Amino acid sequence: MKVSEYNPMYGLLFNFEYQTGIDGKSITVNELFEEHPDFELTDIHLDQLFYFDLASFQIVLKDEYFTPQTVMPYIRELFDNFRQNGGDPMDWLNLTFESVTLNPQNYRTDLITTIEKMLIDVMDNFTRPSIIKLNKKAKHKTETLAGVLQCEPEKAKIIIDSIKTEYKGVGGKQLKLLSIAMQKVGLLPEKFNMAQFYRLCESEFSWDIASPQAVNDYIFSPVKDAGTLNEFTKYLKTLI
Repeated sequence: MKVSEYNPMYGLLFNFEYQTGIDGKSITVNELFEEHPDFELTDIHLDQLFYFDLASFQIVLKDEYFTPQTVMPYIRELFDNFRQNGGDPMDWLNLTFESVTLNPQNYRTDLITTIEKMLIDVMDNFTRPSIIKLNKKAKHKTETLAGVLQCEPEKAKIIIDSIKTEYKGVGGKQLKLLSIAMQKVGLLPEKFNMAQFYRLCESEFSWDIASPQAVNDYIFSPVKDAGTLNEFTKYLKTLI
């Protein structure tokens, strides 16, 4: 699929400065679409774009502007835009419903019920799917750690493979520090959700990475952790 043929789910990824890359060069997603319309997207590019757009959707819906009354027409507009651009309405509904129900921590608790009800109501206007059955396509995209790194897709895979070798067995607070280092060097967005990072690492790594609390709840100490963070940061820079 060429860049010019790509139809984003929500179209919100262009509102943020996400990084990707082509031919060994790091560029923003906006530059990719503005300057390289004929570039053939790889599977990892598609994973990146899907995650960036989904993350943008989650970030935008946390804005205080949204209430149970204002969120419904906004989401409906995103859905209608996707359909009008040739997207499959059931894909959009299934993917969005799955994100809200499987990862409620990424959404405002006061909006979840409203969003779920609205999606089900819209589904009823089409061929209602089996909501319990997961969409395998979406699951594949949201469980790729390399797919969320802000760099060239081929390089992202190399980086993850290198981390798995260099830091095999990493978990708990060390994994939290690694995530901070990845944000510091620009591999992860600054507002990357730690619960999402934990789930991706748990899926990617073959070892026990400790409990979500041991990773997500650890608070960085500039005194105790500076040395380890610097070590991680220095190593990651050699991979970029």
